[in-house]
Amino acid sequence: MFMGLKQAIIKGEEVPVTLQFEQAGEIDVLLRAAKIGSLKAPAEDVTHAH
Repeated sequence: MFMGLKQAIIKGEEVPVTLQFEQAGEIDVLLRAAKIGSLKAPAEDVTHAH
């Protein structure tokens, strides 16, 4: 759940998010908005690196 949003999130938009973990600290990620209930990954080529 997102709290304190200042504007709506639009389907297809990439949203920067900071996850806060008790032990690991903060991790910045970029999420792509999809329709509610969507179970499919985006069709576009998305790179994933650790």
